Amino acid sequence: MAITIYKQNSEVRTVIPSDNSTHRSAIMEENVLNLSFTLFEYVGLEVNDYAIFEEERFTLLQAYRPQQKSTIEYQYNVPFHGIESELRKALVIFGNETSFTLDDTPAVHLQPGRYSGCYLSDTTG
Repeated sequence: MAITIYKQNSEVRTVIPSDNSTHRSAIMEENVLNLSFTLFEYVGLEVNDYAIFEEERFTLLQAYRPQQKSTIEYQYNVPFHGIESELRKALVIFGNETSFTLDDTPAVHLQPGRYSGCYLSDTTG
């Protein structure tokens, strides 16, 4: 089964994954598509490049450089992440702190104004 990788510069690359490519998804775990394939030219993959698998979008969260196997052969073992991992691109800030605990009761966390200083900060650049 061929999978198409869409690059941010509008370039499109169709690859044939090897048999050791995997899709792992479970409740309370990451949703990851690990693609292994070989290309006969160098193609750098950048943050936000993505692939569609089973009608779901999987995004690259960090730049990937393939392993060169010979002068014309490049081996790729690329982890693409489901939409659940998109929050990794942001830094959640509560007031002046970047970490918080959830050891209070739900009622305490739902108090009006409790997280009034909460916002997201882009960490990708």
